[in-house]
Amino acid sequence: MNINNFGYSAWGMLYGNVRIRKIRNTANGDGLRIKVLYAEREYQDIYYDDVFFSQIDESCLGLDILYAEEVTVTEMLAKRYDCVTRFIMSNGKGDAVLSELKDTGFRFFINYLSRRQEYLVVAKSVFVGREHISFR
Repeated sequence: MNINNFGYSAWGMLYGNVRIRKIRNTANGDGLRIKVLYAEREYQDIYYDDVFFSQIDESCLGLDILYAEEVTVTEMLAKRYDCVTRFIMSNGKGDAVLSELKDTGFRFFINYLSRRQEYLVVAKSVFVGREHISFR
């Protein structure tokens, strides 16, 4: 990971300072739900819909997401994120796969975890919402 990427794309910041408590795929397999604890006091849900690819999996449980941001194809290619390079290499189509996905409505989200690694999620949308907890 290139540590110089941290903090430079704040315009696309989605969330941060959260600890991953649960991860699960939706029943139809195209969504990703991540239950997080924000600032050690409030639970929130992060929903990625229409997921094409995710590097976030059960091995991330208990880790902190320092922050997550949406990035463009141009930014990904210019900064050469490690997670993007792994995705491109595993796909077999080279850099062109990024433009193809963008043209079909996919967006690119990079999560910076406490392991000091980047995790890529390719999905059509993301929603971050607060869970309302009843104490009755």
